[in-house]
Amino acid sequence: MLRKAIVLGVSLVSVSLAFAAETTTTNTQAPVKAAVAVPAQQSEVSTSPLKISVWPGVWSWPSGNVYGVSFGFPASYTNDKNGYTAGLDMAILLSQTCTKGARISMINMGKGSAGAQIALANARITNFKGMQVGIYNEYKNSEGFQLGIVNRAEKSKGVQFGLVNFMKDGFFPVFPLFNFNCKYDGKCNVDASTK
Repeated sequence: MLRKAIVLGVSLVSVSLAFAAETTTTNTQAPVKAAVAVPAQQSEVSTSPLKISVWPGVWSWPSGNVYGVSFGFPASYTNDKNGYTAGLDMAILLSQTCTKGARISMINMGKGSAGAQIALANARITNFKGMQVGIYNEYKNSEGFQLGIVNRAEKSKGVQFGLVNFMKDGFFPVFPLFNFNCKYDGKCNVDASTK
């Protein structure tokens, strides 16, 4: 069992670092054709392959963007308005980062992310593209896939699988087992600057 957990952990880190490597550029260019529009880097914005956070507004090291792995003991977050993590963001309790890659925590919240979100609750998520797995999943102005017991989507496009699925603009507003909406014409602006 421990061996499988280690293999799974190494696999997640490898995939996350691959996402991070895909968006790594020089300090004066914005990445081309990225799933998440990452703002042009300024020379005063630092980047790091590793970040450790304690709680929003309390402590995190180093400041700046992360191209790699961000750990939260107990919470991970972004120091500045346009900061982001490209890779893997893991926290014990709460993740509030703008992430391109994977977010794993008990509770995920935030804006402008893309990739996979795995948590007991994915709540108050806006401008998201990707997959959510959890007991409770919620997003708005987003596109993706939700797998959970209770799924909620508003002004979004995607597919839901769960015990109860709420999608205001979906096949039905409330439907058991699955629900979907393929006609959402709104904007899903997945951009680190929307944070």
